[in-house]
Amino acid sequence: MNRTAQRLGAWGGIVSIVVLAIGFWWIAGFLPPPRPSLDAAQIADYFDRNRQRIRIGMLVSMWASTLLLPWAAVVHLQLKRVEGRFPVFANTQYGMGVLLVAEFVFLILFWQTTAFRPDREPAIVQAFNDLAWIPFVALTSTIVFQALMMSVVMLLDRSSQPLFPRWAGYFNLWATICLTPGSLVPFFHDGPLAWDGLIALYLPLVAFASWVIVNSVLLLKAIDRQRSEVGGAGGIADDPAFRSLVEEVAALRAERGHASAGAP
Repeated sequence: MNRTAQRLGAWGGIVSIVVLAIGFWWIAGFLPPPRPSLDAAQIADYFDRNRQRIRIGMLVSMWASTLLLPWAAVVHLQLKRVEGRFPVFANTQYGMGVLLVAEFVFLILFWQTTAFRPDREPAIVQAFNDLAWIPFVALTSTIVFQALMMSVVMLLDRSSQPLFPRWAGYFNLWATICLTPGSLVPFFHDGPLAWDGLIALYLPLVAFASWVIVNSVLLLKAIDRQRSEVGGAGGIADDPAFRSLVEEVAALRAERGHASAGAP
């Protein structure tokens, strides 16, 4: 059951990306997004013309984003295997994953709110649209820190057979760099660093999708390796705390044996 649940969580990341693309892009039509340089009347007209598809697309996207939570839980479990008894980085990664899903859901609800009433003043519609798009693109610290924690654990794994390949640590580090430029969107109304820009929006979107999919594949391989290492049991024998306890008991027995051998 443990292996099945973990595999479902790992696959959840890939499914989330696919369904998010369907809801956000194909149904809601948010790619390309309305330009930040549009005035209030133009933004209000955009929502009038696309009200129903935005509502449906955001509903689909909200449910798709929740799949990133079990995905983060599986990342946490696998990173713990590397860190051992005190998984500070793995725990931090999971906390960032929880925050990321919450951010997704709340920002999606801002768009739902924007599309809710057709009789709102254009200035109010524009304000709600700004309130959704600016943090959606600019709120990068959560996911950057999540990817950074994964990178640190992967690069610090000095075992003879690392759980994740070393290139995966550098890949996650690359993701943190590509996801960062969106932080600058509050300063730009047009150009590559605006919320519809190449560097602020499209580069992070490609990095995000690649980051989830590549790490999902790596998780599936790590889960299969976990099963082989414990003979298919997938239980307590693979728990870092249990392994550490076994090693401590073995060391104590060895010390006791040396002491007994040296006794007159």
